[in-house]
Formats: sequence, structure tokens, C-alpha cells
Amino acid sequence: MVNEEQLRTLARASVMFGSFEDEQATSPWDTSIRERALDALGHPDDETVVTSALGALKSNDRNLRVAALRILRWHLGDDRAAAAVLDATYDPARRVRRVAVMLSSLLIDRPGVVERLRAMVDDSDETTKISSNALAALAGNLAVGLPGSGLRTVSDLLQSDPFRERVLMLLLQQRPDESIRSLLHDVVRDGTKAEAVAATRALCGMRIANLAHFMPEDRKRIQETSDPVDLSFLSTRGYTNASLYWVPA
Repeated sequence: MVNEEQLRTLARASVMFGSFEDEQATSPWDTSIRERALDALGHPDDETVVTSALGALKSNDRNLRVAALRILRWHLGDDRAAAAVLDATYDPARRVRRVAVMLSSLLIDRPGVVERLRAMVDDSDETTKISSNALAALAGNLAVGLPGSGLRTVSDLLQSDPFRERVLMLLLQQRPDESIRSLLHDVVRDGTKAEAVAATRALCGMRIANLAHFMPEDRKRIQETSDPVDLSFLSTRGYTNASLYWVPA
């Protein structure tokens, strides 16, 4: 088994831009740091890692439960890990629920996940940050194959005044597949003029992107060749167009 301190070490190396000892990953896709951490632990097999992490989810220490979830992120093909993540969305600790919700976006095609995320979006007792993460897990996953129940859920949320703008913003940031295009056509037909203009631009092969998501050497080129986003279709003050640009989808 992997002990608690080893689990914490492996968890730090397992997140995006993970770290181990004096080294940090150079990108979200850099797995070398996690491999270094596993090597230092004697490279335990997947069964040992998963079993140890599942055991840690029963700990009274919320930080250890968070560490366990971060480790299980690498093993979501294991039915036990997937079920544990969904169960963790009910955890009494907000920090644990937040991590579980973010991981649920990787389990969107599994039974019960869409329904649980929708319940968290609608839960008036849930924190704003967690309910927003649940909304993003739903509406931000259409391009990677949200199941039919999820598409219906997103369509309902798009027609709901409290969620419409946030859902539309999430749709505009994705590479549109047929599901997204169908929803955008609805916006063109039924939305405000500003919403229709933004949706039409997306239907014409563009998407909204944040400069922070690009490598530094690409940012100047995008600023010089792409149009900044006009956020007049949003009433919320939760967005700023300072670093948002329309780029080819």
C-alpha cells in the first residue's frame, strides 16, 4: 500500500503543473513529474495506487481526501475510481466537492453524472463556485460528446434566465459540433441582437479564446491578427474582454 505521506507527494505531482522535490511540470500535459514521483515510491502498480487512494477517501482529513481525488484523476477508467469521484460530490467539505465536480467533467458519459451535476447547479444551498463548476462541466463538454440527457439539460439551462449568459459563453468557447451548432441556431433565432451576432460568428467557424491559454510566443500574433471579443451580449460583470479574442475554431 501507499502510505498517507506518499499519497500527498504523489498528489502534488499529479495535478496540472505538478511538482516533485525541486522540479515542476512545464505544461499541463507534462507527465514526467508524476513519473518521477512514482519512481521515488518504487513505482507501485495501478491497483496499489487506486486501492490506496480509495482508502484515503475514507479519512477524516479533508486534505487527504482531496489528494486521493487528484490521484484518482489518472485512473478514471477504473469503475471504482469513477464511482468514488461521483460519491465525493456529496462530501461535506466544500474543497473536496469542488475537486470532485471538476473531475466529473471527465466522467460525463457515465450513468448518473449529468443528473448529479444538474442537481448541484440548481442547489440553492451549494456554493456559487461549486455550482458554477457543475454548470461548466455540463455546458463545457458538448464538443467531446455529452450524452443525450446532457444535451437536453444544457438546452434547458440555455433557456433559463439565471444561467443563459454563462451557458452561451461556454458554448462560444468550444469547437462547435452538431449539438453546439443546433443550440447556437436557437440563439440566433430567439436571442437578443448581440447574442445572435455572437452566435453567428461562432457558426461561421470562430470561437472565443483566452490569451492565457496560449503559449507566450503565440499571444502577440493573436492580438495582431484576431478581433477582441465584444461582450455586449453579456450583462454580468463577471467577464472582461481584455484577453478574449475570436480565433478560428
